[in-house]
Amino acid sequence: MVRKDEIKTFTYWGSDDMIDFGSDDIPRVHRDFKATLKLKNGTVIPATRYWRRKIWEWWYIERKQEIKNAMLLNTTRKMVRTMGYRR
Repeated sequence: MVRKDEIKTFTYWGSDDMIDFGSDDIPRVHRDFKATLKLKNGTVIPATRYWRRKIWEWWYIERKQEIKNAMLLNTTRKMVRTMGYRR
């Protein structure tokens, strides 16, 4: 088990098609989601199951919210344009 105080940073890779907008629940870690840990001693290792799940949950919540915000902003801008308002 890698302790939190041993981790310097982490990297991850996920794609937007891993996100389910039809549910509020966080699903199990997608099989294609990748995560690595960079330890304070400079070693880079694949994230353990525990840390991969933690990173997945963080990424899933944040990315889903980013997409929702972008969609709302885009919709608002389109509505404003069609109504004839200008900045």
